[in-house]
Amino acid sequence: MKRGRAEELAYAVVSLTALGFALWLALRPQVPTRGILLAVVALSLLAGLAIALWLYVRLTGRLLSEALWRLITVMEERRRHAPYRLWRIRLSNPYTFIAAVLVIAEATVLIASTALGMLPVESGLLPGAGALAAGVWLLGRSLYHPVVRVGKRRPPWYVVARSTFPAMDRLAERLDQKLRVSEDLRLSGAGFTRREAVYLVSSSILLAAVAVLALVPLALLFSPWILVAAAPLPLLTVLGIKSYARAKLAERARLAEEEHPYVAFWMWLMVSGGGAEPEAALIEAARHRELFPGTWLDGVYARRGLGLVAAMQPSKVLRDFYRFVDAVKSSGGDVAAYLGDAVWRAMEALRVRLVEYAERANAVMALVVVFLGVGLFAAFALVLNMHAVVAMLSAMTAGLPLLATAFYLMLNAVQPRLREKYRDAAGVAAAAIAASIPPLMAFLGFLEPGAGVVFASLALAAGAYGAMWLTQYNVKRAEEARLADALRIVVEYVKMGHPVPRALELAAEHVGGVLALRLRSAARGRVEAQSWLLRYVLSTLHLMSRYGAASPEALERLVRLVEMHLQAWREARERLRMLQLMAVLTPAGAVASLRFLAPIARRYLETAVLSKGPMALPREVLAAFDVAYQWSLALAGLAGLAMGLLAAKASDQTLRNTLYALLAVLLAALAAMAPLPLPR
Repeated sequence: MKRGRAEELAYAVVSLTALGFALWLALRPQVPTRGILLAVVALSLLAGLAIALWLYVRLTGRLLSEALWRLITVMEERRRHAPYRLWRIRLSNPYTFIAAVLVIAEATVLIASTALGMLPVESGLLPGAGALAAGVWLLGRSLYHPVVRVGKRRPPWYVVARSTFPAMDRLAERLDQKLRVSEDLRLSGAGFTRREAVYLVSSSILLAAVAVLALVPLALLFSPWILVAAAPLPLLTVLGIKSYARAKLAERARLAEEEHPYVAFWMWLMVSGGGAEPEAALIEAARHRELFPGTWLDGVYARRGLGLVAAMQPSKVLRDFYRFVDAVKSSGGDVAAYLGDAVWRAMEALRVRLVEYAERANAVMALVVVFLGVGLFAAFALVLNMHAVVAMLSAMTAGLPLLATAFYLMLNAVQPRLREKYRDAAGVAAAAIAASIPPLMAFLGFLEPGAGVVFASLALAAGAYGAMWLTQYNVKRAEEARLADALRIVVEYVKMGHPVPRALELAAEHVGGVLALRLRSAARGRVEAQSWLLRYVLSTLHLMSRYGAASPEALERLVRLVEMHLQAWREARERLRMLQLMAVLTPAGAVASLRFLAPIARRYLETAVLSKGPMALPREVLAAFDVAYQWSLALAGLAGLAMGLLAAKASDQTLRNTLYALLAVLLAALAAMAPLPLPR
């Protein structure tokens, strides 16, 4: 696991545990101390068990993958020049044959269970007959036919998606070294495919089928319903792989479209300045995976031509781009001129995409705020109806996090992700420790359990993490503030005849600050920066120096690209100002409104409890109302944290920007704890 992901996972686990502990104390003050200790110990044991299970699955999965790899290698060697023979049976696809045997075995068990009276006809015979028909069909597809005509087609979804699995990247590299593209391998009539796709699908189906068959003795001893419940497991495995693969394909397509202008600039640079082929630029980009997470795989396929790169690229925009470049190259046209124009077209398309994204984010956040406003207006309108008030308080505060979650999912679907990443282990540790202080003080009796414990945990966690983030954000802003000016100075020194490393050192003397340190490091061959844009610029300068393409024209184009990048993100951020204000002020307004409404609602509840007749309420309603009020405040605070994180994600495209979350939580906590002119 990468260090950054491990830090985020540790931060999430510790913080959520601390916040859940605080919420438990706030809502259940009558829970005894022993029960809390048992709960904490149980959570720790469950976490340890989950880690042990993950390590076990990883170890056994590695051993199983090696065994399956050896099996597939032997089977493919035997099938290379002749159909595979299993005893006296000639097969065109042994994997389909294995699946057919497993399905027929499952159908046999179901039909036998019906014959023995262990299953009714509708639960045993009918599914068994369907499985038997499917097994026979698969068996027919797996047998060898002397004349089989298979035309070349685009690889299916699981071929393209397999290479997008982060956990399978190393396996893909090993398989790419050992295997070539197979032109005689069929998988259920899907056309030409790569053998590693067969590895993924067949091993998953095999594992699921083995799990189903392992339940046969248990089903015969206890209940055949166990087998019936596990029968769809192979199908669910394939469907799960397919759905996850499609999601990864969509994510890779979005990333590729965001990286389009920057990859096109590298292609233009190497074709016009270095005289290289367009494929060489993609191969070079594959060596900088941290810069191009969406297009680095194109460099893996670029050794076999742009046609294969276009076929394996899930983004239609990039597919058309690669095909046009290949067509211009094949027809003898000016590839450099086409690439030079394509850079600015792609940059303009990215700017339009950022603007559309900002408008969508504003609309969704406005819907969240309108929902909350309607809920508060309904509270004033229904204040005389006791049951409606209690229901409104619960529904309003519970619905806000749900809408925030929907907002997060939508942002995940449409947002650009071409941004910097921070690795702040100190911030993670500080936030986790700060979040656990208020629950610990409440546990020791120094604080009274209530919604204030939750607000204190949220405020301390956001404050500690936000302070660490703020220092890094200032560094990043300092790196980008004078980047265009520094590049213009580099251009002037290159025009004077200085090489690029010397020009970087001379430019560092003029700009000063953090950017000067980064330029001096780049002059010595090290690219170190927190800003993605600065890392891209320094890597591009190294590329120019290595291929002798550091001409004034290329540097001027790089300056223009940087200015367009900064202008596009600045325009998108300006359109998100209202979203940031709504995210910061809405939770505080919700908490203040709840504090204003709660005394009014409780007074009417007390009147209804003391009254007589059909409108009288039981005394337990008051205790339920107090719990609902604590729920409302706590959930409003959590909603403030969620809305602040979403505003940060919308404006800077990263969840680690917690500035707005810090402001939202602190304002909500101030509204919850500060004295307000409440009705008496």
